[in-house]
Amino acid sequence: MLRPIVPTAAIEDRLTAFVDALPEDTGINARSVVHAWMSGGGDAQVGRLTIRLLSGRDPPFTAGTIHAPRGDAVHPRLELSRVLLEQHGVDWLHWSDEFADLKHHGFDAGAKFPTVTFDERLTAAEVARLVTGVRDLAKMVE
Repeated sequence: MLRPIVPTAAIEDRLTAFVDALPEDTGINARSVVHAWMSGGGDAQVGRLTIRLLSGRDPPFTAGTIHAPRGDAVHPRLELSRVLLEQHGVDWLHWSDEFADLKHHGFDAGAKFPTVTFDERLTAAEVARLVTGVRDLAKMVE
């Protein structure tokens, strides 16, 4: 049975610190993706520069990472581990077909580590679809 993981106060405090350090319009997208992942049964490990999206399995594996902007990068980005997700039973082709129109945000379904950049061009509809897709992805690896 799928059991959503409820963010603890400690996770929320670290998530708030992470989000507060992001460019203004992108923090809500990162927070939404993390909450969606956890509502699908995954867990999160929040650091200063990354948020690891962990499977709800025992032992957990890193299914994705949200990276804070560093170096030349101006915006945070979600990076998914296609190979690990496929190894754990995700029908990647079926799941990633829904996100073909995110290519202009960096998403390449055939990449080993497909990414989506949370830039100012990411529309509310794209964020909503991404959030729903991330929640579904967490359910698929449960």
